[in-house]
Amino acid sequence: MYTRRERVVSGLRLAGLIMATLGLVAFALWRLDVARQVESVRIVAENPKSAGFLLAQALKSVVERHYPKVAITVSESAGDPESLQRLRSDSAQLAVVSAGFGSVPPARTIAVLFSQPVQILVHSTAPAATGKKPGAASAAAITTFAGLKNRKIGLVPQGPQYASFLSLAAYFGFKAEDFSFDGGDDTSAGTHFVSKEADALFRVAPLNDPAIAGVVASLGAGNGRFLPLEQGSSLHLRDGSFIPAVIPAGAYSADPPFPAEAVPTVQVEKLLLCRDNTPAAVVQAIANVVTTYKGELAAAIPGDNGPVRNLVSQIAQPATNPGLNPPVHESALALYQHRPQPFLAAWGDLLLFGLSLAALIPLWVFLIRSRPRARRLSFGRQYTMRVTQVMENAGKLEFVGRHGVLKTELLRILSDAIQDFEDKELTAAQFQDFQSVWKSAMDLVNEREGAWAVPAATPAPLPVSAEGPRARSTTLAAFLGIVPRVKA
Repeated sequence: MYTRRERVVSGLRLAGLIMATLGLVAFALWRLDVARQVESVRIVAENPKSAGFLLAQALKSVVERHYPKVAITVSESAGDPESLQRLRSDSAQLAVVSAGFGSVPPARTIAVLFSQPVQILVHSTAPAATGKKPGAASAAAITTFAGLKNRKIGLVPQGPQYASFLSLAAYFGFKAEDFSFDGGDDTSAGTHFVSKEADALFRVAPLNDPAIAGVVASLGAGNGRFLPLEQGSSLHLRDGSFIPAVIPAGAYSADPPFPAEAVPTVQVEKLLLCRDNTPAAVVQAIANVVTTYKGELAAAIPGDNGPVRNLVSQIAQPATNPGLNPPVHESALALYQHRPQPFLAAWGDLLLFGLSLAALIPLWVFLIRSRPRARRLSFGRQYTMRVTQVMENAGKLEFVGRHGVLKTELLRILSDAIQDFEDKELTAAQFQDFQSVWKSAMDLVNEREGAWAVPAATPAPLPVSAEGPRARSTTLAAFLGIVPRVKA
């Protein structure tokens, strides 16, 4: 029999152990569910025919092939401003945009996809003045950026290309009002330049861009040239998004070569950005693909986009000191620098699970092994209480002359204890303690019997205690050797 305190303590221990075990199981199931989850992200880029959009589609294909738990959706945007706005609002987690867009707090850089040189095509022959101020422009051929003043530029007056043109114009001291612009889109702007309705064609695009190559082919040999920008280093000081570059000779035609000789210019990088809270696993998957699987990226670009396929070789790690560009995402930087993942970040959950399991298993083993011991303790305490009850009855007046009944009860208790000892329900120490108490009780009953010196009454059923833990077949006589012991 347990005491009230022991029952409460035992119940609390068992309840606590069960709750801890259920918590550990729930944690394990949660981690398994997390491990099975697919991280879904969206990447936006302008113009489905642009190099950035085609590279984004190739990236989706290769990343999902090597990382099945990453799902990428590629969406079109109206241009870099919309792409950046969607990045801010978290309606997209990644974006392909040109550098030089200013500050976007949640943005981080994953990779530099390719470079876009500024390419200004002008006619080889002297054009007529077409500016808004009659007579302001001479009929001389355009040889410098300043010569574009009051000329008609084949350029859509919006978007990142327009922003780059205005930045260049500001460096030379001009404003948008000093030029006129022609073209509802890039295609019509190129057409107007070929037909000499526009004096120049302004593009910020990769080398050997198909649209520019088409314009060059339409012009014919000797009918156009690239305008040099000699001030590349100075432009970079003024606007960090501009990087000195060169358009190599023969970039668009080998025979005759076009351009005939290398032309200095500046270039703007095309970046792959992500939000700062993009899951680390997604960022590292993308960073690993753009640095390790370039061949697969190139193969994932459709066959009629050879110039875009060649751009894959330009994919590079961003500079650790990016200047005006967003900082490199920490997870991408760790992969680029081959930094090992912190032990706790990589194995923390498994370590916690292992330690919890290592603590719970011994507790369960202790609880399971302690149950028989607790049961034996309960049996030993029960016999002691039964004997104590007989000792209390021996001193009561109503038991005067009924000491034989008390002796009979003590012999019955002894018989039960002997049987439990043989069945290993009682330990040797418990049985020895019981014998001491039992002997004291029997001595007390004999003492009381001699003191009262009255004939013992006929034994009658005794309600002083309950039966033993279970019915017994072994008798006290068998124990004392009067008759052979018979096992039940």
